Amino acid sequence: MKRKLIIKILGAIVGLVVLLIIVAYILAITHRKEILNTITTAYHDKLNGDLTIGDLDFTVFDEFPSLTVRLENISVTDSSSAVLGDTLLRAEKVSFRLHLIELITGNIHLNTVTITNASILVMKYKNGEMNTPKARVVNTSAPAKSGALPKLNKIFLKNVSFKMIDSVKMKFFGLTMKDVKLKSTDGNAPMNYDMDAAIHFDGLIFNYLKGGYLTNQDVQLNAFVTFDPDTKLLTLSNGDLVIQKQKLMLAIKMNFSEKTMSMKFDTKSMIPSVAYSILTPAISNKINIIQLEKPVIASVVINGSIAPGSKPAVDVYFKTTGNTLNYNNASFDSLRILGQFTNHIDSTKINDDHNTKVMIPVFSGSIYGIPVTLKAVLTDFITPDLALKAQITYDGQQQGEITTERFKFLNGLIKIDLSFHGPLTNFVDTVHQQMIGDGSGEISIQNASFNQLSTGYEFRNVTGHLSFKKPDVIIDSIQLSLNGNNLKMSGNAQNVISFIFVPTMKAVVNLDIKAGIVDFNKFSRPEASAAKKKAATKKSDKKSLSSTMDWLAQKFDLNINLVADKLITGNFVATNIQSNIVIDDDFIKIGNAGMSTCGGSMTLNADITGTNSPKHFLNTSISVKNVRIDDLMYSFNNFNQKSITNKNVSGTVSATASLSAALNNKYGIIGSSMKGKINTTVKNGELKNIEGLEKVSNYVFKNRDFSNIQFANLYNRASITGTMIDIDTLHIFSSVITLFINGVFDFNNANTNLLISIPMSNLKKMEDEERMAQSDSSASKGGKVVLRATNGKDGKLNIAPVMFGKKDGKKEDKKDVKNEVKKDEKKDKEKNPKK
Repeated sequence: MKRKLIIKILGAIVGLVVLLIIVAYILAITHRKEILNTITTAYHDKLNGDLTIGDLDFTVFDEFPSLTVRLENISVTDSSSAVLGDTLLRAEKVSFRLHLIELITGNIHLNTVTITNASILVMKYKNGEMNTPKARVVNTSAPAKSGALPKLNKIFLKNVSFKMIDSVKMKFFGLTMKDVKLKSTDGNAPMNYDMDAAIHFDGLIFNYLKGGYLTNQDVQLNAFVTFDPDTKLLTLSNGDLVIQKQKLMLAIKMNFSEKTMSMKFDTKSMIPSVAYSILTPAISNKINIIQLEKPVIASVVINGSIAPGSKPAVDVYFKTTGNTLNYNNASFDSLRILGQFTNHIDSTKINDDHNTKVMIPVFSGSIYGIPVTLKAVLTDFITPDLALKAQITYDGQQQGEITTERFKFLNGLIKIDLSFHGPLTNFVDTVHQQMIGDGSGEISIQNASFNQLSTGYEFRNVTGHLSFKKPDVIIDSIQLSLNGNNLKMSGNAQNVISFIFVPTMKAVVNLDIKAGIVDFNKFSRPEASAAKKKAATKKSDKKSLSSTMDWLAQKFDLNINLVADKLITGNFVATNIQSNIVIDDDFIKIGNAGMSTCGGSMTLNADITGTNSPKHFLNTSISVKNVRIDDLMYSFNNFNQKSITNKNVSGTVSATASLSAALNNKYGIIGSSMKGKINTTVKNGELKNIEGLEKVSNYVFKNRDFSNIQFANLYNRASITGTMIDIDTLHIFSSVITLFINGVFDFNNANTNLLISIPMSNLKKMEDEERMAQSDSSASKGGKVVLRATNGKDGKLNIAPVMFGKKDGKKEDKKDVKNEVKKDEKKDKEKNPKK
């Protein structure tokens, strides 16, 4: 019995459900016209336009016991759309849910709406027309019509795109609501919803030329949304916006009646690269060179009008602590920044890039461990103007040793203060050749020690102060030890700040340098691996002395007064050095460089011209007084020749020389271009083991020792052409032999051709002092023997008699030799008429 009762009850329930479904369908069908009228009437009563519905369907299976009304292929157009040709709304499917009980009672209540695969396009044309339906004029005296669409409890949007195009102001707003759920809640406004939305933004473009915000971005939005149809106020509050896994708090107000908007985005942790991707390319490209590794705290406020042609006011506030900033090849660590951006400095002007300002009142961090603090204000992104104050401090007691790319700081205190105010573009006054803007500052150094890694320079105990104010630098005083050389300097540099920014500007530097011992031998490049040495060699070829001197000549006018107690370079040692060095646009001048060296003194004057050309030219004059010959030759590495070295000659020399020559691009002398004259006086001279003189004993005076020869005062005049020195009758009165020499000597050991005349007076037996005290006339009596000195194929000096010698392996023509001897005798008589 019970079983049959249960079956009957279930059957009754099923029958009732079927009956309800049948009734629902019957009611829906019977009220189909009323439903369509409710929808279309609600539209047409409010708006002037057309609503088209392709099909209407019913089902109770979507959400029983509610009845679902499905509309397909819907379109909404303005009455002018037939002319304009742009449909406001196209929807593949729109579904409404109705309560069956309310439907049975005749009260049609649309509870839930779902829109699927729809597009909304709002267009504003160049003639000012829009494709949106116009609101109808409402007769306020007439009673309100019934059947208006009541508030919806739920709204679902799936793949619904919205685009607004303003062809006049070139604006574009585009987004796709991929999955949006709106659930009605209690609130002050007539329509209040909780929103859960997945949205794709095509972009929000306020200025087409500068690009848009949120371009091609997917976001997840949860918020509370309200809308008041009477005031036309849309509010979005308590919003959480997630973009690229970064969370922002969002609040929006849009008043469609007053056409105003207000947006605020806040984040407690936003990675800057994500924030940059939200901004327009025009803004992002300006600031994305600043790469912060850690998140920042930020707040963005956008206020403005939604009226066509308007530009919103944007304010951005940001803060970060303990961050790392990568800029170009430098990194700032332990960074603390507080900043603000605005695009409406002047409320009376348009909110654009001209009206922008970035303020950074707090910026502190360290680069290579060196603390840096600054304050900066940048205004106007079109013609940017920068106001900057910065301080860089190295304190060895706090930071210890610090190694940068170029320097290694060891200890001491270095403090740099600088300020600048001026434009960042078009900052050069091309008429007056100066930098526009003001720059100033000072550098204080106390007992600092550091190394310059690329050169091996070691700076020790550096103490001093210099200040700079556009356009000059004042070096009050600097004391230091450079690679063990103690230096003091003071002076000034004119236009030094301007020339940094003005390519055609030159700095004028005046320096007074005083030094104790300057030992250039202490300057050596740091050790490097074989690979690095090879690379350094190639690099040094490009950055040789030539490029350095050319750069100095092009960038600086240098005027240096140098005073040093002692100078050492290679084997050369000099004391009491005083010199003036001038480097100008196209020349380098060393004036009155005086010094004591090798037991005597030396004065040098030199000009190098054509420094801006591939080849340069040298003109120099040298005066040497009472200098030890052997020490002088040793100091200059025997002048890079091996024929006569410091081991072969001694005595004191006084000389004057003038020389001109072309220089190659490395400032080396081109031997073939040398021209000059030399006047030499040698006192108490001595020749030891001269290979050529020892060979004289092969032909005359075989019993005399030519390995050690003392000679009296020697006077000689010679001229230089290329590598050849033309000797004008050198008379040697020595302890061993008297020689008269003339001809040419080749420093290249190739084309030497000297005639050595040996007077017969050498046959007389004399004491050394008597022989050295002879006069030209007494020594020339009795005839002479003539020898010729030439270079062999091996470069060595060969000596042979003129009458019997050979030249190039062939016997000389005796007639030519006699003529040559007669010419020598004639020259001798002209110089000695008493003979």
